[in-house]
Amino acid sequence: MAKANRLRQAILSVAVILATGGVGHVTQALGQAASSAPLASETNQFRGMTKPSEESNLAFSGPGIVDQVVVKPGKVVKTGDILATEDAREEVAKLNIAKLLADSTKEIEAAQADLASKEVDLKRKEDLYSDKIAKGETTSELDESRVAVTIAKIVVEFRKESKVKAGLDLAQQQVKVDQKKLLSPIDGIVAKVDIHPGDGADLTKPAIQVVQIDQLWVEVDIPSARTKQLKLNQELMIRYMDEDTWQKASIIFLTPYANAGSNTRHVRLTMSNPNGREAGLPVMVQLPDNDTAAAK
Repeated sequence: MAKANRLRQAILSVAVILATGGVGHVTQALGQAASSAPLASETNQFRGMTKPSEESNLAFSGPGIVDQVVVKPGKVVKTGDILATEDAREEVAKLNIAKLLADSTKEIEAAQADLASKEVDLKRKEDLYSDKIAKGETTSELDESRVAVTIAKIVVEFRKESKVKAGLDLAQQQVKVDQKKLLSPIDGIVAKVDIHPGDGADLTKPAIQVVQIDQLWVEVDIPSARTKQLKLNQELMIRYMDEDTWQKASIIFLTPYANAGSNTRHVRLTMSNPNGREAGLPVMVQLPDNDTAAAK
């Protein structure tokens, strides 16, 4: 009986030792596996978002009543195309007056004629009093005629300056008329229209939005440690979340600082959009692996 008990104790001891050793090996193996597994921050793919490469939010420059809205959302426009207009009847009337004054030469012609008349009168008096002039003498009539000629010359110059000013007034009024038109500053697509004929122009918010999507920007935040391998004009691969095809995009901006909260840097890329896909879609941005980046 005693021998049997000792045998059972020996078997149990060996089992405990084996079991303890086995657990240690399993734990060590798990630790090695965990240390060799890639961390989440070491992934090569990051989620980004596309946005228009140009985005113009347009509003009228001055108060007025909306006269016409020429475009609707989705319309393709070119630089300089008219998108909407304000009622410009008053400004156009003022422009016509300014044009009349700028084109007229009547005031200058009248001043020049008056000067010529006064010069003739002065010459007549100089001939009449030539003997006195020869003696270095003068008369009140001569003095008055000389002053009259001087004033007439000043008036001619003043009328010429007034004509120059009228030309500047015309240019200024033309600007005011032009400002009644809302023009597209870029080639693009009308994204939003928030005005209607008869509305009072609201200068505090955009009336029309035009975007450019033939080139798209890709905005993505990448851990600072992973941006060390990135540089301007470097090409990365981009894939839409609903597609399997990858395409190239070039880095055009990296923030010169890291976000303290997320320890990331913002990266902007540009890529072509031949299929005209809408902006605002999620994409995956793939970084080169460390070996590839080091080789470059």
